[in-house]
Amino acid sequence: RGDKTSALSNPNSMVITEELAEKYFGDSDPMGQVISVNNQFDFIVTGILKNIPRNSVVRFDILLPFEFMKDLGRTIDQWGWNSIVTYVQLDENAVIDDVNEKITDLRHRKSAELIEDPKELDEFQNRPRTQFMLMPLVDIHLHAYFGYTRSMGDIIYIYIISAIAVFVLLIACINFMNLATARSANRAKEVGLRKVVGAMKNNLVGQFYGESILLAFIALFLSFLIIMIILPSFSTFVDKEFSRMSLFQWEFLTGMLSVTLLTGIAAGSYPALFLSSFQPVMILRGSFSAGAKGTLFRKVLVVLQFTLSLLLILGTIIIYSQVKFMKSKELGFDKEHLISIPLRGDSKLSFDVLKHELLKDQKVANVSGTNFYPTSIGSNSSGGEWDGKDPELRVLISFGSVGYNYVETMKIDLAEGRSFSKEFATDNSSAFLVNQEVAKIMGKESVVGQRFSFVGKEGIIIGVMKNYHFQSVARNIEPLAIDLEPTKNRFMIIRLQAGDTQAGVEYVRSSWTKIIPNYPFDFEFFDQTIDQMYSEWEKLSTLLEYFSFLAILIACLGLFGLASFTAEQRTKEIGVRKVLGASVIGIVMLMSREFIKWVLVANIIAWPISYLVMNNWLQIFAYRIDIGIGIYVLSAVLALIIALVTVSFQTFKAARANPVNALKYE
Repeated sequence: RGDKTSALSNPNSMVITEELAEKYFGDSDPMGQVISVNNQFDFIVTGILKNIPRNSVVRFDILLPFEFMKDLGRTIDQWGWNSIVTYVQLDENAVIDDVNEKITDLRHRKSAELIEDPKELDEFQNRPRTQFMLMPLVDIHLHAYFGYTRSMGDIIYIYIISAIAVFVLLIACINFMNLATARSANRAKEVGLRKVVGAMKNNLVGQFYGESILLAFIALFLSFLIIMIILPSFSTFVDKEFSRMSLFQWEFLTGMLSVTLLTGIAAGSYPALFLSSFQPVMILRGSFSAGAKGTLFRKVLVVLQFTLSLLLILGTIIIYSQVKFMKSKELGFDKEHLISIPLRGDSKLSFDVLKHELLKDQKVANVSGTNFYPTSIGSNSSGGEWDGKDPELRVLISFGSVGYNYVETMKIDLAEGRSFSKEFATDNSSAFLVNQEVAKIMGKESVVGQRFSFVGKEGIIIGVMKNYHFQSVARNIEPLAIDLEPTKNRFMIIRLQAGDTQAGVEYVRSSWTKIIPNYPFDFEFFDQTIDQMYSEWEKLSTLLEYFSFLAILIACLGLFGLASFTAEQRTKEIGVRKVLGASVIGIVMLMSREFIKWVLVANIIAWPISYLVMNNWLQIFAYRIDIGIGIYVLSAVLALIIALVTVSFQTFKAARANPVNALKYE
């Protein structure tokens, strides 16, 4: 509904989605109705949008005119700010690199026009230009560009899970080839007879390919049934919206049919070519043998199978260890018993009254405020100035404003100096706290008391905070400067006393409800919010565990089949050895030795591959674990135990058999 060319022409107009229109107005006509936001601003509904799909990168319930930002006191027309996401629709013939260069030139020219001092202008012109670049909207769902993205996913998840799927499928194909060639003697007579009565090699190849492809399509049908059953649970686990109907889209069906056909062909290739090559004369004379070539091929396949399984095991262990490391890493502040409350609308006007009320009770240890969420500071600027600064130096410094007791409430240690205090009247107008990264850049023995100019504010540095993580642990700690401006508080930060945390929360809730009844009490625990930052990696780690288990299970099934075949082929040998006095343990060790050797060879191959791949993956994290030898020893021990347990059942069964049953036909 409405006219999209003029719907947001008025600063107090509003466009809402169908879902929101139904929520607030039901069956009534929302057009022209007034919606009050935060009990502070009135907007007229001038348009209704279709609901935004959940998988869209650009998600919202309400659209307001950008000009409204001025009413909030926000600066939207300064060329030095980089906090605004800008969407540009280009002409279809536009050259991206040329547009990037023009945007960079425009910003540089406009910034230069604002500088009146000739000396400052000359310095500005000689500095390296900040480059502006466009990124394709269709790609930002999964890709990060220039270190910045609004993506809802990450292409690395797709790569990792796709690689795992290929690994599991390969292991299954290897199993099929292994067992088919191992059982080749049982089908040799069939091949010989078919050739004698006139079957050509291509007839036999087609038959064996057909069997393999038929099995693959039966597996596809069964997998579809399983997916239909578990899809809702899987959607909940990964927090994505998957519909059963999406399984019947032609793109998905075409892809799955193609993969299934390729799988059937790949799995059946060697058995088809191997079995169809048998010589009927040799078979019917009874002198047929699969030969050393077939045995060697099976050994190679088993090694490859366990190499893939070990890569999954190692990947799972390393990703789990990295996630655990990030979650347990010291952050530079105490995240326990710390909660935050967003201050919406005019609720911030009651900040001091609420703070005073909260500090009356011993359940509350400290209270402060901030205009940013303390663990996700995203605003930065290159405008920092100090005495003795190199004119060529341009460094981005993150910034934010806080209230009194911020350092004390967060329990951030100071390297030198002091925190903001009401005892110093000038703190509210001309004081900065910086972290150790800023002090390092300034290159002075002590920066306390030094002049510091930043984001349009002149002042001095009164204290240096020890580096703490104000962004994800995956990123390096960047330079940070904060000033004291309690009027800008957008979050209330409360530290509860250790002990009965729930009682503390209830006290904060009752105080909030009493003093600010017009706004709902909405809070978050810092430790839970921080854990949520790594939830995607935790989910990936859990998925890897499931896939690794599946891969190992399939590999063990293949190993079990080979062990059964080997025990069957060596029945007479086992009987002779037992007659000559061999013990059960000795025979089990003899038969297991060959399988253990294959697993050890797989370890030798998997270790360097895993190190190269996982060490490269770890480079995306600023703080990461070291891949020690212990991880590889653990994976080797796990693989050996799994292999031994798998083959020992069959070997033990064969070793305990009565030798008379094996030798009596002689």
